[in-house]
Amino acid sequence: MRKLLILAAVAAVTLTSVEIQAAGRRVRPQTSSSVQTPFSRLMDLERRKNAYLRQMVFGR
Repeated sequence: MRKLLILAAVAAVTLTSVEIQAAGRRVRPQTSSSVQTPFSRLMDLERRKNAYLRQMVFGR
Protein backbone atom coordinates (compact mmCIF):
# COMPACT_ATOMS: atom_id res chain seq x y z
CA MET A 1 0.00 0.00 0.00
CA ARG A 2 2.82 2.39 0.88
CA LYS A 3 4.61 1.71 -2.42
CA LEU A 4 1.41 2.44 -4.33
CA LEU A 5 0.99 5.75 -2.52
CA ILE A 6 4.59 6.75 -3.26
CA LEU A 7 4.17 5.77 -6.91
CA ALA A 8 1.00 7.88 -7.17
CA ALA A 9 2.78 10.87 -5.62
CA VAL A 10 5.71 10.57 -8.05
CA ALA A 11 3.31 10.32 -11.00
CA ALA A 12 1.40 13.41 -9.84
CA VAL A 13 4.59 15.46 -9.49
CA THR A 14 5.84 14.32 -12.89
CA LEU A 15 2.58 15.18 -14.63
CA THR A 16 2.45 18.58 -12.95
CA SER A 17 5.97 19.46 -14.06
CA VAL A 18 5.15 18.45 -17.65
CA GLU A 19 2.11 20.74 -17.63
CA ILE A 20 4.15 23.64 -16.25
CA GLN A 21 6.79 23.15 -18.94
CA ALA A 22 4.13 23.06 -21.66
CA ALA A 23 2.60 26.27 -20.33
CA GLY A 24 6.00 27.98 -20.44
CA ARG A 25 6.41 27.15 -24.13
CA ARG A 26 3.26 28.95 -25.24
CA VAL A 27 4.06 31.84 -27.54
CA ARG A 28 2.43 35.19 -26.93
CA PRO A 29 1.74 37.37 -29.94
CA GLN A 30 3.98 40.42 -30.17
CA THR A 31 2.36 43.83 -29.87
CA SER A 32 2.90 46.44 -32.50
CA SER A 33 6.28 48.07 -31.96
CA SER A 34 5.06 51.35 -33.49
CA VAL A 35 2.83 52.00 -30.44
CA GLN A 36 5.21 52.28 -27.49
CA THR A 37 3.32 53.75 -24.59
CA PRO A 38 5.02 53.99 -21.18
CA PHE A 39 2.81 51.14 -19.98
CA SER A 40 3.74 48.90 -22.91
CA ARG A 41 7.45 49.58 -22.35
CA LEU A 42 7.04 48.73 -18.66
CA MET A 43 5.21 45.50 -19.52
CA ASP A 44 7.94 44.57 -21.99
CA LEU A 45 10.59 45.18 -19.34
CA GLU A 46 8.64 43.06 -16.84
CA ARG A 47 8.30 40.19 -19.33
CA ARG A 48 12.01 40.26 -20.12
CA LYS A 49 12.83 40.30 -16.39
CA ASN A 50 10.54 37.32 -15.78
CA ALA A 51 12.07 35.41 -18.68
CA TYR A 52 15.57 36.10 -17.33
CA LEU A 53 14.62 34.97 -13.82
CA ARG A 54 12.88 31.87 -15.19
CA GLN A 55 16.02 30.98 -17.12
CA MET A 56 18.28 31.56 -14.13
CA VAL A 57 16.12 29.62 -11.64
CA PHE A 58 14.80 26.78 -13.79
CA GLY A 59 17.50 26.66 -16.46
CA ARG A 60 15.12 26.99 -19.41
